[in-house]
Amino acid sequence: MARYDVIIAGGEVLDPANNRQEIADVGISGGKVIEVAPDLDRSDAGEVIDAEGQWVMPGLIDTHVHVAGTRSTWDPAMGHRMLVEAGTTTALDFGGTPEGLIGGIQRMGAGLNIGGLFGMVPESTIPKDDPPPAAVRDIVDDALTRGAMGIKML
Repeated sequence: MARYDVIIAGGEVLDPANNRQEIADVGISGGKVIEVAPDLDRSDAGEVIDAEGQWVMPGLIDTHVHVAGTRSTWDPAMGHRMLVEAGTTTALDFGGTPEGLIGGIQRMGAGLNIGGLFGMVPESTIPKDDPPPAAVRDIVDDALTRGAMGIKML
């Protein structure tokens, strides 16, 4: 049985948290990095991915994106794909509705962990500019029920 499910081989490993920048192999088993070292035994892997000439680094967490915005003219799924292509593994979307966020994921997948805030936009996602406190409570409760992680008042 192979020790590694995957070896990402020969890339330039950039890992600031561990003060590492070197050409190395990354051994992965069970979805976790278990070893980073030069020249891991490739015969001990179920799959080898050649990363020569590429950077290999921990996934990026983007804590403030605007992909599923209420005023966007693009499909939020395209923005999610762009984040993934840039190395993002987790993002928090600050501008839209749960339906906009979830709809994009359902159409194309996201390829990342994503959470979203409900954007309170007067005359768009909420009826007026200055809702009374009771209405704000209802809006927040409804947004959380629909899948938002919180709200953003615009």
